[in-house]
Amino acid sequence: MNKPWDDNELLLAVRQAVERRELERETMRLEALTRAQNEELRELNIGLEQRVQERTAEVTQAHERLKKNYLASIKAFSNVIELRGVHTDGHLVGHSRRVADTARRIAQTMARPEGEVQEIFIAGLLHDVGQVGLPDALLAKPVPRMSPEELALYSKHPILGEQMLMALDDMQPVAALLRAHHERWDGKGFPDRRAGTDIPLGARILAVADTFDDLQSGLIVASPLSSAEARAVMARGRGTQFDPEVLETFLHITEPQGQAKAAQRALAPPRAVLTGQLEPGMVLARDLVSAEGVVLLAADHVLTADLIQRICGYERREGLELLLHVRAAKR
Repeated sequence: MNKPWDDNELLLAVRQAVERRELERETMRLEALTRAQNEELRELNIGLEQRVQERTAEVTQAHERLKKNYLASIKAFSNVIELRGVHTDGHLVGHSRRVADTARRIAQTMARPEGEVQEIFIAGLLHDVGQVGLPDALLAKPVPRMSPEELALYSKHPILGEQMLMALDDMQPVAALLRAHHERWDGKGFPDRRAGTDIPLGARILAVADTFDDLQSGLIVASPLSSAEARAVMARGRGTQFDPEVLETFLHITEPQGQAKAAQRALAPPRAVLTGQLEPGMVLARDLVSAEGVVLLAADHVLTADLIQRICGYERREGLELLLHVRAAKR
C-alpha cells in the first residue's frame, strides 16, 4: 500500500488479512479435528475387529463343543443298542464302533470330503439301530441258520433304521446310508435291490466294513473267521457283492504290512497307566469298556480334567482299579 493511503482501502486490507487468518485457524482446527476423529475411528475399528475375532472364536468353540457332544450322544446311543449283545452271544458288543472306524478309514483313504466322512462314521455307529425291535434269539443266530421267516424279519432292519431317523432333518443323509448298507453291487441285496453306483457310496463303504466285522464274529458264517480269512473271503466278492474300488481300498488299508507301517507312524507308543497317572491332554489308545461290555470312552478320545474326574468317580463307585492305555497329548 502506497502513501498517501485511502482509509477505506486500509480498512479493507486489514479486514481481508483478519479474515484470511481466521480461515487459516479454522482450517487448522478442522484438520486437527479430522485427524483426531480418524484416529478414534481407527481405534474403534481395531477394537471392533478384536471383538469380532473374539466373538468368532467363542462361536467356533461353542460349535466344536456342540459337535463333540452330538457325536458323544450318538456313541452313547450306539452303546445302548449294543447292550443287547451282553444278553445274546456278545457279538454285538463293540460291533458298531469297529464298523464305524473301518468305514471312516476307507472313506479317508478314498479322499472323501470331511463332511461326508463324518456322515459315514455316524452311519457306521447307527447302521444296526433298526435291530432294536428284533428278538434277542434272532440276533444271536447266524444269518445262514435263520429260517425264511426269520430272514424276512431280519431283512427289515435297514428300513426300520431309516424310519427311526425320519424326524431328524440333519440326519437324512445318514438315514439313506442306513437303508442301503445291505445292498450289493450286483443288485442282489436288500431291501431295494439297488445296484452299482445307484447305491450311495457311503452305503457301499459300510457294506464292506460291516461284512468284515460280521465274518470275524461269526454272524454271517458258520464259525468266526480270522482277519486274514475274512479278507480272503471278501476278495472273492469283488464286483459282485462289493464295489471293486471300495473293496480294493479296504484290502489295501487292512493288509498286515500296511497296518504295521501305520503303527510305526504313530506319534507316540501307548502305555498303560492307572487313573491317578492320567493327565489332561492324554489320548486314549484303546476303548475304555465297562465290565458289562459298554464302551464308556472310545479310542482317540482326548482327556480333560473334568473327564478324568468322572473316570476316577466311576472307578470309586464301582470298586474297580482301572488300567487305561493312553498316548501322550496330541500336538
